[in-house]
Amino acid sequence: MSQARTGAWWRQAHNDLELAELAGRNGFHAQACFFATQAAEGLDVTALAPLPLPALSRMIVTSRYPLDDTPPSELFDARDSDQALTTAKAVLAWVEQLDQPHG
Repeated sequence: MSQARTGAWWRQAHNDLELAELAGRNGFHAQACFFATQAAEGLDVTALAPLPLPALSRMIVTSRYPLDDTPPSELFDARDSDQALTTAKAVLAWVEQLDQPHG
């Protein structure tokens, strides 16, 4: 992947994270969970084992699509969106650390 395309993915991840924070602050917890997962999506999750990624994995589908007769907006609360945001921020920080020159 070209450096320009990598930069575009990185900027989009930060944009998704900002939207997740905005949604969570305004009580849209399912949407906060969804966009937090989007911010962290596409990374090599095997190297991120210490992070609570199963929480994000659980949220990928359930925060976006109704299960049975319950919409996502009724499945998530502030605790869920806080957990998703914390995890997504940790993922982005980890990736950013990898991109730093090592001296």
